[in-house]
Amino acid sequence: MRPIENSPIPQVNGVNKAFTNYQEWREDLADAYGQHCVFCNDRLQSRFEVEHLVAQSLGIVPPLAWNNLFLACGPCNLAKSARVATAATHYLPNANNTHMIFSYTIRKHRKNGKYACIPVFNPLLNPNQRTKAINTITYTELNRIEQTPVRQRKMTDVRWLNRYTAFQVANTQRALWNTLTTPQQRAAYLAAIPPMIEKNGFFSIWFDAFTGVKDVLRVIVNSLPNTSMACFDANFNPQHRRPADPVDTI
Repeated sequence: MRPIENSPIPQVNGVNKAFTNYQEWREDLADAYGQHCVFCNDRLQSRFEVEHLVAQSLGIVPPLAWNNLFLACGPCNLAKSARVATAATHYLPNANNTHMIFSYTIRKHRKNGKYACIPVFNPLLNPNQRTKAINTITYTELNRIEQTPVRQRKMTDVRWLNRYTAFQVANTQRALWNTLTTPQQRAAYLAAIPPMIEKNGFFSIWFDAFTGVKDVLRVIVNSLPNTSMACFDANFNPQHRRPADPVDTI
């Protein structure tokens, strides 16, 4: 899950934009954060939803508050439904280094035999962090693969498949990078990789594939708008977003 910084409120002629319906923020949110789901980081296609990161039913944040509105894909939107998430119980991409909470595992789909890539909690988390990570996965069912017929009629969920595709592409690209030997080759590669990241989505899959390769990690972090720079050190290693916070915060 990509950690992000809240973008300033869009303006027109120096005046903050204002809408009467939060769904009208779609285009501005795509410009601010890119066309990827804030929860699963899948590439959004022709239809995407404007979502409240902290549920509006809690009454904590005004329903039109720009800093609580983000884009989500259909499966994440359907999965979260009436569930609620707060910073006390979940890891939120605009508050935590959400890249650090997940690892990824590969297994076969039990019904069709295709391979799936699914998030699991990072084994290095302490018990408090693990509970919040599991809550975060459950919130939008990020680890769902097989669907019931009723669920599938409502929304076909192929996040697992798209994530595996990104996993394959990212690791193939890492193998290609390892073959490049000249500065010219590597410079050309660094210029070519942002469109691949934007097209395939799944920020953390790409970041994990290029662990230790500072030049590529810099491009990955900077290729998507408003990725939180506070979540990475000078060498682009992941770090706690706010180290002075309590132990269960990342």
